[in-house]
Amino acid sequence: MAEFDPVAAVSLEYINIIWVTDLDGTSIDPTSPALEAQFAVPLSSGDPARPAEPTQWYPAVWLAGGTGKGYIAQCLVGPGGQTELEAGHSYDVWGQIIGTPEQPAKYAGTLSVY
Repeated sequence: MAEFDPVAAVSLEYINIIWVTDLDGTSIDPTSPALEAQFAVPLSSGDPARPAEPTQWYPAVWLAGGTGKGYIAQCLVGPGGQTELEAGHSYDVWGQIIGTPEQPAKYAGTLSVY
Protein backbone atom coordinates (compact mmCIF):
# COMPACT_ATOMS: atom_id res chain seq x y z
CA MET A 1 0.00 0.00 0.00
CA ALA A 2 1.19 3.52 -0.78
CA GLU A 3 1.94 6.11 1.85
CA PHE A 4 0.28 9.21 0.45
CA ASP A 5 1.45 12.58 1.72
CA PRO A 6 -1.46 14.81 2.78
CA VAL A 7 -2.55 17.35 0.15
CA ALA A 8 -4.23 20.73 0.38
CA ALA A 9 -7.76 21.01 -0.99
CA VAL A 10 -6.68 24.12 -2.93
CA SER A 11 -3.75 22.31 -4.59
CA LEU A 12 -3.87 20.88 -8.13
CA GLU A 13 -1.62 17.81 -8.16
CA TYR A 14 -1.26 14.21 -9.25
CA ILE A 15 -2.01 11.18 -7.11
CA ASN A 16 0.30 8.33 -8.18
CA ILE A 17 -0.20 4.57 -8.05
CA ILE A 18 2.63 2.17 -8.89
CA TRP A 19 1.65 -0.96 -10.83
CA VAL A 20 4.23 -3.76 -10.76
CA THR A 21 3.70 -6.26 -13.56
CA ASP A 22 6.36 -8.90 -13.16
CA LEU A 23 5.51 -12.54 -12.64
CA ASP A 24 8.07 -15.31 -12.80
CA GLY A 25 10.57 -13.12 -14.63
CA THR A 26 8.10 -11.79 -17.20
CA SER A 27 7.00 -8.19 -17.54
CA ILE A 28 3.91 -6.64 -19.10
CA ASP A 29 4.12 -2.99 -20.11
CA PRO A 30 0.64 -1.45 -19.64
CA THR A 31 1.84 1.74 -21.37
CA SER A 32 2.65 0.24 -24.79
CA PRO A 33 0.11 -0.05 -26.21
CA ALA A 34 -1.46 1.98 -23.43
CA LEU A 35 -4.15 0.27 -21.39
CA GLU A 36 -6.80 2.54 -19.92
CA ALA A 37 -6.04 3.48 -16.31
CA GLN A 38 -8.60 4.84 -13.86
CA PHE A 39 -8.75 6.17 -10.30
CA ALA A 40 -11.45 6.33 -7.65
CA VAL A 41 -11.34 8.34 -4.43
CA PRO A 42 -14.38 7.56 -2.24
CA LEU A 43 -14.58 9.04 1.25
CA SER A 44 -12.49 6.79 3.49
CA SER A 45 -14.12 4.05 5.53
CA GLY A 46 -11.45 4.67 8.17
CA ASP A 47 -10.47 0.99 8.05
CA PRO A 48 -7.64 0.02 5.65
CA ALA A 49 -8.69 -3.63 5.98
CA ARG A 50 -12.12 -2.68 4.59
CA PRO A 51 -11.67 0.38 2.37
CA ALA A 52 -14.71 2.17 0.93
CA GLU A 53 -15.64 0.65 -2.42
CA PRO A 54 -15.27 2.82 -5.50
CA THR A 55 -18.43 4.25 -7.03
CA GLN A 56 -17.04 6.83 -9.48
CA TRP A 57 -13.98 6.18 -11.66
CA TYR A 58 -11.90 9.01 -13.18
CA PRO A 59 -9.50 8.78 -16.13
CA ALA A 60 -5.81 8.56 -15.36
CA VAL A 61 -2.63 8.88 -17.43
CA TRP A 62 0.61 6.91 -17.44
CA LEU A 63 3.82 8.62 -16.33
CA ALA A 64 6.29 8.26 -19.21
CA GLY A 65 10.04 7.84 -19.06
CA GLY A 66 10.44 6.27 -15.63
CA THR A 67 13.46 4.14 -14.80
CA GLY A 68 12.24 2.38 -11.66
CA LYS A 69 10.45 -0.90 -11.18
CA GLY A 70 6.82 -0.86 -12.28
CA TYR A 71 4.64 1.72 -14.00
CA ILE A 72 2.97 4.78 -12.53
CA ALA A 73 -0.63 5.77 -13.24
CA GLN A 74 -1.57 9.33 -12.29
CA CYS A 75 -4.83 11.16 -11.64
CA LEU A 76 -4.95 14.96 -11.34
CA VAL A 77 -7.03 16.10 -8.35
CA GLY A 78 -7.91 19.52 -7.01
CA PRO A 79 -9.36 22.64 -8.63
CA GLY A 80 -9.43 22.02 -12.39
CA GLY A 81 -8.49 18.33 -12.01
CA GLN A 82 -10.51 15.16 -12.50
CA THR A 83 -12.20 15.72 -9.14
CA GLU A 84 -11.93 18.11 -6.20
CA LEU A 85 -11.31 16.79 -2.70
CA GLU A 86 -12.66 18.49 0.44
CA ALA A 87 -10.48 19.69 3.30
CA GLY A 88 -10.89 17.80 6.56
CA HIS A 89 -11.65 14.48 4.86
CA SER A 90 -9.68 11.34 4.06
CA TYR A 91 -10.16 9.35 0.87
CA ASP A 92 -9.53 5.70 0.02
CA VAL A 93 -7.52 5.73 -3.23
CA TRP A 94 -8.19 3.00 -5.80
CA GLY A 95 -6.61 2.30 -9.19
CA GLN A 96 -7.92 0.17 -12.02
CA ILE A 97 -6.51 -0.95 -15.36
CA ILE A 98 -8.90 -1.85 -18.16
CA GLY A 99 -7.38 -4.81 -20.00
CA THR A 100 -8.50 -7.99 -21.71
CA PRO A 101 -9.38 -10.34 -20.11
CA GLU A 102 -8.31 -8.85 -16.75
CA GLN A 103 -9.44 -5.54 -15.25
CA PRO A 104 -7.58 -5.40 -11.94
CA ALA A 105 -8.68 -2.86 -9.34
CA LYS A 106 -6.62 -2.31 -6.21
CA TYR A 107 -6.84 -0.27 -3.06
CA ALA A 108 -3.67 1.81 -2.93
CA GLY A 109 -3.97 3.61 0.41
CA THR A 110 -5.59 6.55 2.17
CA LEU A 111 -5.12 10.20 1.26
CA SER A 112 -5.75 12.96 3.83
CA VAL A 113 -6.81 16.42 2.65
CA TYR A 114 -6.33 19.60 4.64
